Amino acid sequence: MSGLSRTPEFIANSPLYGAGFGTFLPRYYIFDNQWVHTAVELGILGLAALLGVVIAAIWSAVKGRRQSTHPDLRILGYALATSMVVISVLFAFFDGLAFPISAGLLFLLAGMCGAVYTIGAADHVLTTSMNRPMRSEDS
Repeated sequence: MSGLSRTPEFIANSPLYGAGFGTFLPRYYIFDNQWVHTAVELGILGLAALLGVVIAAIWSAVKGRRQSTHPDLRILGYALATSMVVISVLFAFFDGLAFPISAGLLFLLAGMCGAVYTIGAADHVLTTSMNRPMRSEDS
């Protein structure tokens, strides 16, 4: 049975908090859209949280890419930001958190984006401190 046709009915019961994570198993309702599935199960707050994870990961990868002077990290930041965009678009076409591989990949990529940000920020601090002229008090 398709869950998309009954989405307004499900959301109307509890729009803010949803019905609870794992309530709608793929055996009973097939949504084929993770964003809608999240809105039904976790409500508007859960959807905002998942969207926040995706946006924060993309922002972290782009910011880390911009702060770094290393070409390898810049390419990695671009690749990870693009991967997060791709997986978030793909979630519109299948219920991605119902599959362990795609769910794990989403959060693995988000963690790697955070790592790129941390490395890029450290690289930026190191680069700016090396380019700063020494004052007489520093020596």
